[in-house]
Amino acid sequence: CALFSVRGYANLLSNPGFEDDPNELLHWDWVVRRSDVVVDQGSVAIRTNEPTAFERSNYIFGSNTLTHDFSVWQDVPLLGNGYRASDIDAGLHEVEFGGWQAGYDSDNDAGQISVRFLSEDATLLGSAQTAKDPLDSNWVERTALAQLLPGTRTIRYQFDGFWNGGSNNDAY
Repeated sequence: CALFSVRGYANLLSNPGFEDDPNELLHWDWVVRRSDVVVDQGSVAIRTNEPTAFERSNYIFGSNTLTHDFSVWQDVPLLGNGYRASDIDAGLHEVEFGGWQAGYDSDNDAGQISVRFLSEDATLLGSAQTAKDPLDSNWVERTALAQLLPGTRTIRYQFDGFWNGGSNNDAY
């Protein structure tokens, strides 16, 4: 379950719990990489057990990614969601982001949630992130708050899974 809102508003993510279509990552983009190089091994998939999802039925993981990391992300345009450029540029908004994270048993794979502030031409203006710690099978809520940077027109909500052991990247 992923959370992203400009402070005081509803969750702006589409399909935040990966429930809309369990066979696809509807509204999400993804990549598998090793040392920041994109590779074509493995995939990102929906998982439903071990551990049981925190809420509803599904969550994301790196399926057969072996020694690779993965990222899933969603870009949220702010102006199309009712925010005014003048308010953003005046520093009137904060962004609250996070989600529930877990891992598999004691594999020590780590997950991290971040937001990236993108300009109208997709230039990276800055970013903020939650902690990146290995997790076991217990779900932990991770949230953070950041000032929305002037010039931001799109926010990229991203979850990164970092492999530390086992046959899959089990950062959920």
